[in-house]
Amino acid sequence: MAGSNVLGEFSGWAEGLAALGPIDGEGRVVFANDTFGGYRRRSRAEAWALRAAITRAGGESLVGFTGDSQGLPSGLSILGLALEGWMSTFCFALSGRSLARLGGQLYDTPSLDACVHGGTDPKHFFTHEVSEALQRHLVWWLFEGGWRRSEALTAESEPRLVFKARCICAELLLSARCRAAGIEIVDPLQRNWLMRLIEAADSARLSLLSR
Repeated sequence: MAGSNVLGEFSGWAEGLAALGPIDGEGRVVFANDTFGGYRRRSRAEAWALRAAITRAGGESLVGFTGDSQGLPSGLSILGLALEGWMSTFCFALSGRSLARLGGQLYDTPSLDACVHGGTDPKHFFTHEVSEALQRHLVWWLFEGGWRRSEALTAESEPRLVFKARCICAELLLSARCRAAGIEIVDPLQRNWLMRLIEAADSARLSLLSR
């Protein structure tokens, strides 16, 4: 089916959900974008852990990877919602019951309008609805080399960066809204004992190699 692409994968997912119609409360919907088959491709062990987490997660859950938000300062917020870490949306799953709690919406346009002002001044690109610490992180990510396609904010690049910023805010708000609604965020790499064992072995190997 053709999509509008008004908000990248987010609008595509929303249009796909509309086409699917009602989803059983115990069902699961898996969402992924093109990076999941590219530079964000998971190892076989990680893919196995993701499938297991989606199968075993409770009725009200958001399953995905939270690694991109690790190591950031505490006290981040967006639209008044606490943001103690978030789940990356290159691949995630929501239960039908969780979708119902979210009103069947992954995002809403007025919320994104309230977060992203745009323009060519990085200091005013985001609105006061994005906490100062989070703004600093996003400015670095978008304009100062944090992201692999980061670029300087100019009149020419501003439309592209506004589009990306709105997608990022949709991602952040999804996790924040889930937490506020009592939906559990499940990271398969943190919950699975085998993955923790593999990560510990990798850390030990790297430590030995660095000596």
